[in-house]
Amino acid sequence: MVAGAELEYRMAKWFALSAGAMYSQEGGKTKIKDLNVVEKVNLDYITVPVMANFYIWKGLALKVGIEPAFKMHEKYDVPASLIGTKYMFGDAKSFDLRTPVGISYDFGGLTLDLRLDAGRTKVMKDKDFINASGQLTVGYKFALK
Repeated sequence: MVAGAELEYRMAKWFALSAGAMYSQEGGKTKIKDLNVVEKVNLDYITVPVMANFYIWKGLALKVGIEPAFKMHEKYDVPASLIGTKYMFGDAKSFDLRTPVGISYDFGGLTLDLRLDAGRTKVMKDKDFINASGQLTVGYKFALK
């Protein structure tokens, strides 16, 4: 789940810059086959996407940018049999950096936005996990004067 707001500054008919603040609930799970158990982690972030928006046709835009993320909360669901083992998730770092790419379409005041975020930093201090996520958002766009 993601919720937030973005501001966009149109610099040309075909180009705009945007920045925002989003609350993003993320997480993952891993199945340990040899033990037949599943570890789960839920991570909540405040993300700050900064995007270049290339309007290629009417309200259709291709987007690319950078997105720092700041951990707000973490919760682990680890089976008791894994506590203290090499399999257990480690503590999540407080900062994450991502590269979002996406596509959006504006019609009327509504905007549909599909983004994929590729993590650039390790999420856990002692594991090689990175964040990778996709999000589909629906928003309302209006002009500030």
